[in-house]
This record gives sequence, C-alpha cells and structure tokens, in this order.
Amino acid sequence: MDTVSQTSDSPTPAQYASLEPDPGFRCSDDFLQHLRENNKRFRRERFAEGDMFTVEQAASMIGQTAEQVLELVHSGRALGLVNEQGELRLPFWQFYDSLWPHLPTIKADCVSASEPWGLLNYLESPSRGLREKTPRIALEQGHLDDVLRDARWGPTF
Repeated sequence: MDTVSQTSDSPTPAQYASLEPDPGFRCSDDFLQHLRENNKRFRRERFAEGDMFTVEQAASMIGQTAEQVLELVHSGRALGLVNEQGELRLPFWQFYDSLWPHLPTIKADCVSASEPWGLLNYLESPSRGLREKTPRIALEQGHLDDVLRDARWGPTF
C-alpha cells in the first residue's frame, strides 16, 4: 500500500482550519484598480442586457404599478440593481413562479448577498454544489432545497 509522506513544512488537514492569512500580504494598488475597473465594466454590460427591465416594464409584466414595484424592491421581495447613474433595473426572470416566491428566503440565506449585485452574481454563477448549474436554473428545475443549502455555504466555483 502506498502512503504519502508529509514534510514538516506541510500543514496537516486539521491544521488548515487554524491557518491565518499572512498579515503582510497586500495586493498592489494597480491590481486593485484593475479589479475595480473590471467590476464596473461587468456591471455596465450586465445592466444593459435585454433581460434587465425598467421599473415600468417590470410593473407591466407583473400587473402592478411602478410604485408597487419600487416597494417590492425596497422591502427585499424583488431584486433591483442600480447603475452608476442611479438608474434602477430589475432582471425580468426573477418574476417567474419558480423564483419569485423564494427570492426573499434566498436573499436572507445567501452569504454573498450583502448587496443586490452580489445576489445577482450568486444567482447567475454556476456552482459545484448544484452540479455546475446556476442557482437560477436549479430553481427553475424545482431544486429549492439544494439552492438554499448552496446559498448558506456560498457559491463554489
């Protein structure tokens, strides 16, 4: 039987849990600026996609007034995203029956949903915990319990 030897410099699996980040580690300012610019570009591009409805379009889709849609966003029962100019858009797919009633629970359980863009990113990113499906697709296929479990643990890429 083959065994794997471990050097004294390698931590055991049990020791990994206690490892602290290197306090001297620091990303360069250029790298951080690069990440910020990529994030802004992603948000601009995503905001301009055809599935991002204005408040009025969303209201028409669900048979509500614009004021009622704004209340849904402010109460956390709908996902509203704001761009750099302060415009609000809503991904239309959230209003499907497979997602609509579960959005507040997912938002409450999702470790990466501290802000609306984080929740959108979670819902639209493939997760190993969902067999590489996005949470949105998993919900459309009826896997609410799997999505809630995945949301609690965070996305796994």
